[in-house]
Formats: sequence, structure tokens, C-alpha cells
Amino acid sequence: MSATVVPSDSSDGEKHRSKYPPSRIAGLLPPWKPGVSPNPGGVKKGTVFISECYKRLSILSLAELQEFQPANAAEAMALRQIVAAIYGADALNSIKEITDRTEGKAHQSVELNSTTVNINVQVNLFLDAAKQLAENHGVPLELAQARMLAIAEPAQRAAIEAALVVAQATEQE
Repeated sequence: MSATVVPSDSSDGEKHRSKYPPSRIAGLLPPWKPGVSPNPGGVKKGTVFISECYKRLSILSLAELQEFQPANAAEAMALRQIVAAIYGADALNSIKEITDRTEGKAHQSVELNSTTVNINVQVNLFLDAAKQLAENHGVPLELAQARMLAIAEPAQRAAIEAALVVAQATEQE
């Protein structure tokens, strides 16, 4: 891999080599100049985050908390929530707000298994197999379905029975 010469905005007009191939750096702007922000619309320096205020205030003792004087709006809002979490009637919501901001929202897992996901496919296979069994042995479709239901897994039996009711209602229409 050969190095690529990339124009530099340095004061001496000197060029430097890039370790990336020309196809990878094509269309890229040169590095920003010193003192110029690469993200002018981003978070301003000195911004106080309420989550950081929650963290700082939550380690104070009750006596220190009562004497705390907020220096900015974020600290005032954080103090209000912490006091509400300790003394307020609606403490649970305040505690939830504080923990969500400082520790992140609690993850909730949902388990899906193949029975839940593939039940429609299994029901359609059951109906097709029952129809084929009835045709091959010259028996009524209801008898073939009843025999197949008798050997079906108990966990799937209720779903298959419900699907049969729906299928029979659809056929009658």
C-alpha cells in the first residue's frame, strides 16, 4: 500500500503523507485549523449536565444537602428532585428520574421462543397435513384433524384448536 500525499493547511505549505489509500480519503476536507471547533453547534464549554449534578448531590450528607446553595439552574433542578426523592409525597417518580439519569434506564428483556414466533407456520403445516391425510386415506377432514390434534404437543394444541375454529369459520363464509 503506498502512502498518499494530502495537502496540509500548515503555515509553511508543507504536504504530509497519509497512511490511507486515495480512494478512502477522496472528498474529505483537510483537518480543521487550531482554535476552530469541528462541531460549532455542539455542546458549549462549561455546560452543566443535570445528571452530573445528581451524582454530586447524591453523595452529600443530609446536613450538607440542607446547606447546599445551587450555583446554576441545573444544580437547582437537581436539588429539587433529590429533596423530592427524600421528603416528597411523589418520591418514586423522583427516584426513577435520578436513577435513569445517573445509571441509565433499566433494560427490560423479552424472551421469544420458536413456539411464539412460528405458531402461524406450524398451524398452516398442521392444516395442510390434515388435508393430505384425509385425502390419502379417504376419511373426513374433521377426523384427520382430530387424530392429528391427539398427537400434537400440549403446548401447541390450544393454538392449533383456535386456528381450526378460525379456519372453519372462514370456510363457512
